[in-house]
Amino acid sequence: TSIGKNALYGASKAKTLTVNSKQLTKKGVKDSLKGSSVTTVKVPKSKVAAYKKIFTRANCGKTVKVRAI
Repeated sequence: TSIGKNALYGASKAKTLTVNSKQLTKKGVKDSLKGSSVTTVKVPKSKVAAYKKIFTRANCGKTVKVRAI
């Protein structure tokens, strides 16, 4: 249900994050991508719209594109 604050901090080679969970919460991704080079988050097709509201610049620490797996 969460990724964790600064979970990918310093991950300079990771450009894409694939999330298979359908239960992530806004609080669960708070500042999770800060300091990483992730630019795309791939999520289950049924959750794209919901996760676009969760993976926002204000919430996860940077701007990313949310795509379907």
